[in-house]
Amino acid sequence: MPRRTTGFIVFAFAVSLGCLRLGVWQLSRLGERRARNAMIAGRIASPVASVTDVARDGEPLRYRPVRVDGRFDYANELMLAGRSRGGSPGAYLLTPVRIAGSDTAVLVVRGWVYAPDAKTVTLEQWHEGDSVSIRGFADDFVSATGPVRVPGAPRSLRVADADSLRARLPYPIAGFLVTQTSDSVERADHPARLVLPLLDDGPHMTYALQWFVFTLVAWAGIGAVVWKGRPSGD
Repeated sequence: MPRRTTGFIVFAFAVSLGCLRLGVWQLSRLGERRARNAMIAGRIASPVASVTDVARDGEPLRYRPVRVDGRFDYANELMLAGRSRGGSPGAYLLTPVRIAGSDTAVLVVRGWVYAPDAKTVTLEQWHEGDSVSIRGFADDFVSATGPVRVPGAPRSLRVADADSLRARLPYPIAGFLVTQTSDSVERADHPARLVLPLLDDGPHMTYALQWFVFTLVAWAGIGAVVWKGRPSGD
């Protein structure tokens, strides 16, 4: 067999092994995603609890449905800049809720509002009243890996970093966020409420099938070369 043909076979076989490995890896990612989705679905299906109760029960918080009863503190409202929705620039409103009988506030992501520069919002136009009973889901703070402040926007942050938020607010805050979910009827004078994450399989199965097809193509190429180079009979 010519050296050039041997080299092609070795190369194609190595490529096929790489494609096969990537396909198996995507199936592994699919299994991890399904396990995570099952965990999230289980938490979402749990009964709605008061934030004061979930903070004490010691169970994992993220995605658990919660209720917040208290008063909005608009004077200390902040924004999470650089959030888009449907291709439009905007920001999330991050509003403290003061709970009766507690010195600790709960930060509520009330939703998305349009902002041409994705960082400046007239906050007063989005006030929804003072006393509130909010339903949503618990979420985690994000640890900042870079600058948190937004130049030219003193009330805007890039991420909900717990240390930065504690430094901005004049009182203690709970160790988790609450993301307010959709009202029964959306209103134009309310921020666009956020939704729970989509619990689907993602693209992993499609990617796995593509890598397996590439593996078969490589093997077919090897077979064609070997067949073409076989000794011909008399």
